[in-house]
Amino acid sequence: MVPFGVVADAAAPDTTVTVPLSGQRLPEGLVGMAGSASDDVGVARVEVAVRDTATGLWWTGATWGGFKYHETTLASPGAASTGWTFALGLPPGSYGVLARATDVAGKVDPTRPWIPFGVVEGTADTTPPDASVAVPVPRGVYSVAPLTMSGSATDDVGVGAVDLAVRDTVSGLWWNGSSWGAFTYLPPTLDAPGTASTGWQFSWTPPGPGSYGISVRATDTSGNIDPTRPWVAFTTL
Repeated sequence: MVPFGVVADAAAPDTTVTVPLSGQRLPEGLVGMAGSASDDVGVARVEVAVRDTATGLWWTGATWGGFKYHETTLASPGAASTGWTFALGLPPGSYGVLARATDVAGKVDPTRPWIPFGVVEGTADTTPPDASVAVPVPRGVYSVAPLTMSGSATDDVGVGAVDLAVRDTVSGLWWNGSSWGAFTYLPPTLDAPGTASTGWQFSWTPPGPGSYGISVRATDTSGNIDPTRPWVAFTTL
């Protein structure tokens, strides 16, 4: 029996890998990996294992050897939906990444996506991506109804992820997916993850009239982060 006031965690989490794309060829150097994870209650962590498919060995953290998972960075730890990122320096070769999420109750994603990719000779990607916001518009006024925020992100190689944070500018608190609290990034949906140019969307229902702002950042497939991170303030009535 579940104690009164405690939400039962009925389902295992689900993990996706959006970067790299299956079969994508990336420049040698720091290779970024990204995706999202969701759960009916909360995602505790996402781990990845990286394999050199030519040798069959796995990255151990220092060399290639036996199978090992590595913890990724979550955009919103403990939230029901979160983005994740991981970066690893790789020489030219053939690789694959295996990802799994674990929820706050310890349930593990049974599907665990596997994505093969290649790394080719060339100059390492050091150019950061750039994100922009189309909706909301600066100082825009919107009704208290579902608002589809949108924009775009570009990069010289590929956009790995876009993160968005919503702030109540009166209280100074941030939206965590269900309530206001500490700073939290939320994961928008990308139209074409891993490509050099992609749109993004995020649906948010304002909890009431107020003054809000959003901050957006893009991360490219090599782990470079947009240094500009646009901020857009708006109002709901």
